[in-house]
Amino acid sequence: MTTVDPAQLKRTRTGHRGVATRRIGEVEAILASPDPGKIRLVQLRLGIRETLDSLRQLEKDLLPHIPEDEVTNEIERNEKVKDEIFAALAKIESLLSETAATTAPTSPAVIAPPRTTRLPKLTLKSFHGNLTGWGVFWDAYKAAVHLNTSLSDAEKFAYLNSLLEGKAREAVAGLSITDANYTEAVTILES
Repeated sequence: MTTVDPAQLKRTRTGHRGVATRRIGEVEAILASPDPGKIRLVQLRLGIRETLDSLRQLEKDLLPHIPEDEVTNEIERNEKVKDEIFAALAKIESLLSETAATTAPTSPAVIAPPRTTRLPKLTLKSFHGNLTGWGVFWDAYKAAVHLNTSLSDAEKFAYLNSLLEGKAREAVAGLSITDANYTEAVTILES
């Protein structure tokens, strides 16, 4: 039986809240720019959703260890963070919908069928740059995303980048998320 360390769970939650705050700040900066980058917003949306899932699990794991007189305050703090996350996600969705609506063709003769490809709801583990973890990470990522022919290389790169942390993220940090850079990012990570 594994012993739960509430202090460790709280430290982990603090880290995830920090990541959420950083990502939300980046969303705000992108939305304030004259030409918001759609691909980065899609990437941030994926990352924010993953962080939200992690925070929800941490809240669930922590709740039994919170003193009864602190439960209300704990729930209120958790909901405040989630409200900020939901607001950022709503802003992203709004801009992406707006962009799609303004760039849609107006002539019925040239309207393309709607794209139905969506990334599946995945719970892939992050890759930190640890050589021993690469094989397991790559096999899961390859099956779920890399071999998915309905995704562009830029979409694959955005998803890959959202799963990288530490040394792995640093290794590809200089590459912009484009179709052309996806293969290069994979090559860098493989080496």
